[in-house]
Amino acid sequence: MPDMQAMAADVQAEHDDLLALLRDLPDDQWDAPTTAPGWSVRDQVTHVAVFDDVARTAIEEPDAFVQLRDRQGGDVQRYVHEVNERGRGLRGAEMVDWSARERAGLV
Repeated sequence: MPDMQAMAADVQAEHDDLLALLRDLPDDQWDAPTTAPGWSVRDQVTHVAVFDDVARTAIEEPDAFVQLRDRQGGDVQRYVHEVNERGRGLRGAEMVDWSARERAGLV
């Protein structure tokens, strides 16, 4: 049986390291490209924040997770596009705060 406390501490430590890098990122750099083709820093952080929430939902609210999973006939590409829209318009500090809240909810 995995040590869930150790895993949660690892996940939080990894996230803390990431946020330490992002806290001082100027707002105009949030839309800079990353090594993932077509994805910006904002897209990557949005993806992490949303899927931390999705993972928490799967653990705490399995029925709600099934509804989310089956929404739109399981069209993953459409869902990823919707996910990326959630971070649009947020400033850097708002992105950091949102990501921190979602990670805390998962941990």
